[in-house]
Amino acid sequence: MSAATSSSAPVEALDPALLEHLLDSILEAIPAGANDTDQTREIRRKSARLALLALRPTDAFQAMLAAQAVTAHYAIMDAFRRAAQPDLAPAMAARQRTNAATLARMMHATLRTLRQHQTPAAEAQPSSPCPPAQPRASKAAAPATRPLPPPLPERTEPLPRIRLWDEMTMEERRDRFGYKGDPAMAKSPK
Repeated sequence: MSAATSSSAPVEALDPALLEHLLDSILEAIPAGANDTDQTREIRRKSARLALLALRPTDAFQAMLAAQAVTAHYAIMDAFRRAAQPDLAPAMAARQRTNAATLARMMHATLRTLRQHQTPAAEAQPSSPCPPAQPRASKAAAPATRPLPPPLPERTEPLPRIRLWDEMTMEERRDRFGYKGDPAMAKSPK
């Protein structure tokens, strides 16, 4: 079996009607150019089909995710094309670039979800390129816990109560918070 046959085998298991429906959905979502000809529309259809099949969906759900990713790609490219128009206001160009960046994040999240569904559970566990770390001999000799600090001395008198602002007299407020030499905060005669 050749590599081309084995790589297209999962796609062939999908219903051709589903693939055609998804391809039509992609093409309906792609903005058409003002000067499109039959030839450019056919090229666009072939390239969208190749992009959809390159993602190798194996079931209907994967095929829908692949269609979303391909559609997002075309939307991203359209947003960048619009942003590059010379007569576009700078604010609108920035908005188009922001839209393209947002769509790119969405497309990458969709591709990540697609890859998760395509990866068998055994392969889903990432393998570390480094071997597991071995404990050092000096660490093994060290005690497992630190010694506790000495206990605090017991207080014989209670802690002083902090008086709140509302509980203070004006004299106490001036003494504690007043600025020395500030005439506004000077003690008023009684």
